[in-house]
Amino acid sequence: METLPRPTMIHVRRQKERLAAFDKTSDCEATHCFDFADLKLPACAAHGRNFRSCRVLNEDRLAAGGRGFDEHGHAEYEIFSVVLAGRLRHADDLGNGADVPAGAVQLTSAGTGVRHSERNASKDDECHLLQIWVEPNEAGLAPSHECRDFRWLDRPKTLLLSPTAAGGSLRVRAEVYVWGCCVDGEDVALASPFGRDAGWAVAHTTRGACAACEGLLCVAGGEATTLQRGDTAFVDAAATVVLRGAARATVVVLAFGDAPWAELSVQDKWARFLDGPGTASRRLAASLGS
Repeated sequence: METLPRPTMIHVRRQKERLAAFDKTSDCEATHCFDFADLKLPACAAHGRNFRSCRVLNEDRLAAGGRGFDEHGHAEYEIFSVVLAGRLRHADDLGNGADVPAGAVQLTSAGTGVRHSERNASKDDECHLLQIWVEPNEAGLAPSHECRDFRWLDRPKTLLLSPTAAGGSLRVRAEVYVWGCCVDGEDVALASPFGRDAGWAVAHTTRGACAACEGLLCVAGGEATTLQRGDTAFVDAAATVVLRGAARATVVVLAFGDAPWAELSVQDKWARFLDGPGTASRRLAASLGS
């Protein structure tokens, strides 16, 4: 029997609808696309807790002067930071340390468990980034860390992460592909890499935001929606997504396969970390996926 294509639906989380928070402990200003710790979207919100295997899609700003997140633990998430401005400083209990500049991507595969800290590396400038958590394809893998400077912020389309490390991208252990796009007057088209319709998350960042900037048009499966700075569109199923805008826009696009969000057990994720030092209760709850 022939399988009929799924209808395309686009749900938009407007910037004003995202969950905003300021963490005094870390001097971090953040907006969240999904429920995050004690911050909850209305029960009627589409994709309020996750989208496919994506659990966290935050836009964070860390204050200058080394502000950021104290050492804390994660397990069973693929965690990546896409740095939009400034410089992020990473350290972990695997012995890794890195300064991640704007245009670079950091990938921490938490696996069976890793403890790390993330801070603004600059004494003077804010660090602006997207922080994204995706559940892995397989549990119980060894943790690892990698970062790469793609210098993508002025390029139309750059593949940043993929399950196969295609085209020099970072290898993520999940059914997701991630592009960084600079849309500046020319259409940017992205095709599903799965040979079938994909689920898409299109994050129009607030990098370089100004009141005069025009909206970004997102076209998928014959439907279209206009995104303003800070908006995120979730496309349920489409073979392609086209980004169109007359003004420069910095956009991060994720394509998801059919792997569902499973939410592995608290015991699996936190056996190592429940008694760890320096973990604020709110951040602990967020890492548990509550």
